Amino acid sequence: MWMVLVMLIIALALSGIFLWIKYSIKKSEEKKYYDAAARMIKENCLNKIIQNRGQRRQTVTDKLMIYISISGKSRQGFVFDPENGIRIGRNIEENEICIRDALVSSSHCNIYLYQGQPIIQDFNSANGTFIKRGLFDKHPVDGWEYIYSGDTLLIGDTRIQIKFFLFDMMKL
Repeated sequence: MWMVLVMLIIALALSGIFLWIKYSIKKSEEKKYYDAAARMIKENCLNKIIQNRGQRRQTVTDKLMIYISISGKSRQGFVFDPENGIRIGRNIEENEICIRDALVSSSHCNIYLYQGQPIIQDFNSANGTFIKRGLFDKHPVDGWEYIYSGDTLLIGDTRIQIKFFLFDMMKL
């Protein structure tokens, strides 16, 4: 009886340690993409200040940013501003994200803001772009479609996780 109790205590302790490690890894990953967003936004703000001859106009306090992680690649992720858009495809010279996959077209799709909402637009790619939401909803993108945080994009054999986050511009 004591042995069962000791085993139960050990199992609970190990599961607690596992959950703490998983939480720490998630927080570390979030810090990395927030830091990347801060660097990107600072650079864009400085460029705009230079273009506007030193006049700083900052009215937005929160800025929508998108973090995408590509499955199959060891911790490969990208942070980008959807206002600038991002092209995904096989051709490294035409796209911000290059996917080396025979099932991916040279210019496959684009993610950008349309009326303040992120969308994905398929460029009539040969094998299509699919969105997976939840466990059972997987459908092709017909032209363009709104995307949401938590969606998974299926492009060729590549799975891309989408996560939106708000960056506090006041922290710059």
